[in-house]
Amino acid sequence: MAGGAERGRGVGAAVFDVTSSSVIQAAIPDRLQGRLGGAGQVLGLGLIPVAALAGGWLGGHVGLWNTLAISVGGQILGLVYVVSSPLRRIRTTEDLGLLPSAEVSGSSEARTVAGPFRRS
Repeated sequence: MAGGAERGRGVGAAVFDVTSSSVIQAAIPDRLQGRLGGAGQVLGLGLIPVAALAGGWLGGHVGLWNTLAISVGGQILGLVYVVSSPLRRIRTTEDLGLLPSAEVSGSSEARTVAGPFRRS
């Protein structure tokens, strides 16, 4: 049973990764995508040791089962946030609306997303 749950979590993570990457690529100007990716990696990977230390401290001070309950509660709060997020209503890149334009040749007008990887 645990193997099936882990497989389902893996599939869910893959779907989330692909979907979130597509939305990010469509919403963020090309010139900022590298910076955003780097910042995301620094935050994501940089919080791993902080979370490990916090989990160890909680396990030692409030007990293993209470630490697991806190972890499950945090994961449920994350799920509630994602389920209630307006991002779930995005079906096409047109749903993203107007995006601020990059300063190109002195132009500061807004542009819309024309397709999955094209901007007009």
